[in-house]
Amino acid sequence: MVELDIQKDTVRPPGSHTRNLLRVRRGIDMVKVLHEQILVTEDAASVVHAQVLTSHHGWAIRKAVAARMYALPSKVPAVEEIE
Repeated sequence: MVELDIQKDTVRPPGSHTRNLLRVRRGIDMVKVLHEQILVTEDAASVVHAQVLTSHHGWAIRKAVAARMYALPSKVPAVEEIE
């Protein structure tokens, strides 16, 4: 599937299977790092974004994400809700 998209030069258009697969992989990587970091740091979401997604986002998205990090609950209430 990926090779066919590359041959047809259809990797970048929205809806491309290869593009969608890449986004799924990034999502899985994000969840993996989040689970690793949630136990060791108070700022897991910021660490996850920095490690996994920052290199794929432009300046505006990075700044918007940084601003929204302040609205996230702290680790303690979030973990208490899960329990």
